[in-house]
Amino acid sequence: MDKLSYQLGQIDGQLIAFALLNSKLNHEFTYELTPLPAGTSAEQAVQQCLSAYYEHASFEYLPLPNWHAELSQQLHEWLFSFQPRLNAAEQQQWGGCGSAFAYLKDVDHSFTLYDADARATLVNQLCQDIDNAIQIKQLISVTMHSPAWYEASWCDFILEGEHATLFLHFGVSD
Repeated sequence: MDKLSYQLGQIDGQLIAFALLNSKLNHEFTYELTPLPAGTSAEQAVQQCLSAYYEHASFEYLPLPNWHAELSQQLHEWLFSFQPRLNAAEQQQWGGCGSAFAYLKDVDHSFTLYDADARATLVNQLCQDIDNAIQIKQLISVTMHSPAWYEASWCDFILEGEHATLFLHFGVSD
């Protein structure tokens, strides 16, 4: 196994673990990091991959100016959905996109990831790991429009790097 495959496997493993942590009886989370085939544009590669399942889909692509800030924000929102939904001020301070009715409760405040600094450290480390693996040049938001069911809520990205181009999917369905 080459070094890049190993690095991407480690990152994808962390995403899968967080998806399982956030999944509930009636809401399944999916976080995936998929290498895109070389030889075509990133947009064409995504379209080829998803069109096999969503043949009448159309796609919009939006390059994002600050990949680190955008990716960090999405990681905070999706990875920590197991936390309770907070009021606006608490949400700004603590992050997470938890549920008002189903969440993990840290009754004695002993879990590391309930600490905002620990969550920020984890998110920054994931961003750094991805950047170290592919040397990110650009983050592109992908919006798919399809008459077929995709997910209840999702957020998709293309990560264009010096060493690889990746498709990053965050989603939840009931």
